[in-house]
Amino acid sequence: MKVVILGSGTTAKSVANILIENKTINIAGFLGNDEDALKYENKNVIYDIPFLGTYELLKYLEKDQIKGFVVAIGDIRKKEELYFKSCSLNLIPISAISKYAIISNTAKIYHGSIIKSGAIIGHNVRLFQNVKIDTNAVIEINSEIGANSTIGISSVINGECKIKKNVQIGSKVLVKSYMNIGKNQIVKDGQIVSFNLEDLERDELLK
Repeated sequence: MKVVILGSGTTAKSVANILIENKTINIAGFLGNDEDALKYENKNVIYDIPFLGTYELLKYLEKDQIKGFVVAIGDIRKKEELYFKSCSLNLIPISAISKYAIISNTAKIYHGSIIKSGAIIGHNVRLFQNVKIDTNAVIEINSEIGANSTIGISSVINGECKIKKNVQIGSKVLVKSYMNIGKNQIVKDGQIVSFNLEDLERDELLK
């Protein structure tokens, strides 16, 4: 299947490496925003993989026999928007899972997930759609990571945690066992989460 990677930054390049290592996906190229278009016009983003144009091209991909996509950007809100827009255009979300990750055979991983090298996904963990698990992150037994959420580099989510949708966990965060982290929360680098965090409405994030 031919797929497109949405984004052109470090996450997008990491995803390209994962897909190349797995040797199961034909990467057609990258899409990005207007700034990306200026940077990569008529250029390859990585190796011989070209920048195809802006996200406006999504609606034309089926004509070029491009059927799959991976959202590989950091901005949580834009990540969610692009995921659902692509699905609405009948494109298929593809997961990019490093062969150097350790994943329990009891884990449930939904479509569109990114799992980078060194990540450990424990027993009965559930990763919902469009989740990104960064390098060396650990998700322990029976924990859930909600849709469109990101777990940063070397963070540890201990057992029996529930992280809701659109949550951004920074690098080297420790979430203690049995914690609930509400939707739209942002946990900054290096923090220890030892109490539950309530849901946030998106308007609260702008304050």
